[in-house]
Amino acid sequence: MQIRQGIVYTSFKYTMFALLAIDIALYYELNSAAEGFTFKEGVTFGDFIVAYADAIDAFAWVGLLVMFEIETSYEPPERYRKWTTPLIGAVTLLFWAAIVYSFYGYVGGLDMVKGFAAYAGPDPCTLAGSGASFALSLDDYVPLDAQNCASLGAGALYNADINMFASTEALSMINRLTWTDIVNAGAWILLGVLIEFEIFLRVTRRATPKILKVLHLVQIPFWAVLVVDVFYWWALGEPLDGWDAFLWIACFFFIELNMMAKHEENARRHGATITN
Repeated sequence: MQIRQGIVYTSFKYTMFALLAIDIALYYELNSAAEGFTFKEGVTFGDFIVAYADAIDAFAWVGLLVMFEIETSYEPPERYRKWTTPLIGAVTLLFWAAIVYSFYGYVGGLDMVKGFAAYAGPDPCTLAGSGASFALSLDDYVPLDAQNCASLGAGALYNADINMFASTEALSMINRLTWTDIVNAGAWILLGVLIEFEIFLRVTRRATPKILKVLHLVQIPFWAVLVVDVFYWWALGEPLDGWDAFLWIACFFFIELNMMAKHEENARRHGATITN
């Protein structure tokens, strides 16, 4: 079965790309809104990846997804391969660099969490309207006002570097979401490397049933982590992250099926050539 052909697969593919493009825009909007609270002095080049890690990560993975699609679905004419193959490789490396860079951005988000400590100053409510902010969750910040400062109570936490207050519960949520981002991004990087290796083996006709079986077994723990992350984000009340994670799993599942279909087709062609 060649799922890479036909109206059903084509419709699915472009629907996925459209939904992922929407996610990029949503993450950019989310990161942009949060940046005004976490980088009040402005975003430097070094801080840009921390401020916009979600948007950059999503954009880079969509780009890599396009590269995977090209590598698994299209075979350029022989006379063009001398320049198309290096070009695809160079563009793929650029997207990988952005993905690894965004992983650094997720890890850098821990600095904000570590910057919070028990607040020992005057009543936080006296600072309402002074420019201080209040953390509701990760990337969800609002100005400190008379209403939200009252929820801090005696256990107020404060980050002096960004002039932000948070409750114990909110900081715990931010910490969990930050680590989930890190684990999820790390799992995707390792899984992506395995998929790249599988594509290489298939393209160079070095893939054997035994090697492919081992590769797929090695991938199972990473797929399991990604599926758990989907449900964990939904359980924590983060539908955008959960939905985005689900979309990526669906996309790469079809890429795997696509690779297997193409591998079977190439094997049949190779067998027919030998027979003739």
